[in-house]
Amino acid sequence: MYKYVQSIVSFHTFFCIKEYKWYINCLVEHYREMVSYDIAEERIGPHIDRFIEGLREKLDEYSLEYSLSQVFSPKQKELFKKKLEGKPFTKTDQEYYSRTVKKKVVALANSELNALARKLLEY
Repeated sequence: MYKYVQSIVSFHTFFCIKEYKWYINCLVEHYREMVSYDIAEERIGPHIDRFIEGLREKLDEYSLEYSLSQVFSPKQKELFKKKLEGKPFTKTDQEYYSRTVKKKVVALANSELNALARKLLEY
């Protein structure tokens, strides 16, 4: 269910950013009937900019969440975030973290591995 919702939100965010020009033009046309173009652009512009910035932030957030999901299981993501926030682990969580999550984190932090992955993406 989460991945389904995530994919819908990601698609919606992408769609909204892609259709930004169309959206602003529709709003400007609507206001053009009531006020001059300059005033309409002045009134709408800041709202649209904030809207687009919010969409970009959501897209970045969902992109990171998607990438974490590709590498870690839900429990591993939970432990990963818990470690980042500095929250204490239970003994079981600590053992699981050190056996599985830490190894993946070390691999992800390897600069050579990162360079090879980027090189593969270029092809």
